[in-house]
Amino acid sequence: MKRQFMLPILALTLSLLSSCGPQPPAAQSPATKAAPTSAAPSKIRSYPAIKPKGPAATQSATHTSKVHPFADRLEWKGLAIASPGYHVWGSSPVIGPKGKVHIFASRWAAKGGVDHSWLSTSEIAHYVADKPAGPFQFVDVALKGTGKDTWDRYAPCNPVAVKVDGKYVLFYIATPGGISEGMAKHTPPQRIGMATADSPNGPWTKAGNGGLILSPSTDPAHWTYRASNGVTNPAFVKAPNGKYHLYFKSARSRMGLAIADTLEGPYVHTKDPVTKNDTVIEDGYAFVQNGRFHLLTTD
Repeated sequence: MKRQFMLPILALTLSLLSSCGPQPPAAQSPATKAAPTSAAPSKIRSYPAIKPKGPAATQSATHTSKVHPFADRLEWKGLAIASPGYHVWGSSPVIGPKGKVHIFASRWAAKGGVDHSWLSTSEIAHYVADKPAGPFQFVDVALKGTGKDTWDRYAPCNPVAVKVDGKYVLFYIATPGGISEGMAKHTPPQRIGMATADSPNGPWTKAGNGGLILSPSTDPAHWTYRASNGVTNPAFVKAPNGKYHLYFKSARSRMGLAIADTLEGPYVHTKDPVTKNDTVIEDGYAFVQNGRFHLLTTD
């Protein structure tokens, strides 16, 4: 039997609601404050170890050299989404009218496997629940590939849902060419798009040039030029100065930044990456807290 990816809920409610828009997480007491990683290199903060809850409690709660205050405050609540016959990956929640929680997630048919299918058949599915811990019900498919000669012919994926300037916004990645030989051959490179709506239930309208808002730089001197993975893994925040910040992953798995004066752009690449990692990182989430920009990523 092929393994099927499903999306779990990891809660404290904080972990879900702090992902629901570009605003910073709700104010927390010192005992519950998360310890995000700054988008710019900075000293790692130290926090006292906290006993894990749920299944994590069966593992060692002793922290000798590293402390993980964000993860240690999460409590397992079960699966959020399990769609029979589909792999489900890359969720992003946003709070809608009447306090309902809307999750947008990538999904594709499980029968095709993972490596080949997500770059060819992924679509962005929409689920809703009355509270962060669910249960979530499938509503509709918010976005799918056009199947035409467009930048997003295949596989909208990696959604980021936010509410900003009174609109619901979906950032996503897609590709015009699909894939034939596994994840090592992203051809052609991925790009980032945007769709907006007045309601999390849609209808969704693609921004600007058919939804496309960010591609690798065309400047041969820029670090994203001809990046084999293009620009991917979007993360968004509206800065305190009113600018719109779009973070992304590109060459050497480093995170970059493009800035716009308006929500729909144009987004202009900054000169250098905002991270200096030599290992693979993915799936950044950006927010502003106490006047500082922060970026959470996997590694």
